[in-house]
Amino acid sequence: MVKLRFSSGAIRFSHQTLFEQYRKTRKLKTFTKEETIKVSDNHQTTIAMLVYPGFTALDLIGPHHIFSVLDGYEVHLVWKTKELVTSDTGLSIQPTLIIDECPEELAVLFIPGGTSGTVKMMQDADILSFLRSRHSDYVTSVCTGSLVLGAAELLRGYKATSHWGALEILKTLGAEPKTDRVVEDRNRLTGGGVTAGIDFGLTLAA
Repeated sequence: MVKLRFSSGAIRFSHQTLFEQYRKTRKLKTFTKEETIKVSDNHQTTIAMLVYPGFTALDLIGPHHIFSVLDGYEVHLVWKTKELVTSDTGLSIQPTLIIDECPEELAVLFIPGGTSGTVKMMQDADILSFLRSRHSDYVTSVCTGSLVLGAAELLRGYKATSHWGALEILKTLGAEPKTDRVVEDRNRLTGGGVTAGIDFGLTLAA
């Protein structure tokens, strides 16, 4: 039997290199003022899960499975178009809703992580504007998806987590980084690295 050996060092290098590059090319603010929480007044039923080129499919699939079996909620995969979106491992996903049609009031807004694709989303004005414009009962992410929320200024003053190789970036984006597998701070819920996705989903659904 051949034993497969997984190199965590390769992933560490990938994340740290990409986000260090992002740090050098962007002038990041360090926020100290706590943001007002955007929470819907009425019960919302739409769960919007962003997909984008180069996202990590495992960050999405676990939470999506849990959300899809919740009674009374409609889960949508959201992107700029309805053309197939390819993950960082070549898996193609079909968006079900474009961002311009996404309701302004949501039950859950969710961002999966990635590497180079995530860095691009952190600098995508259309996506950052979309995230800031939605009012959601829960603003959430798994892995480096929290960096996209941070780039949209949605984590300043909040405790949050991410892939362990990217936690320092969270601080520069105004968040208080934590190493817990799942971190909940008011209506912000963030999961750690890839395998934390199902724990994150179960926590939110509980």
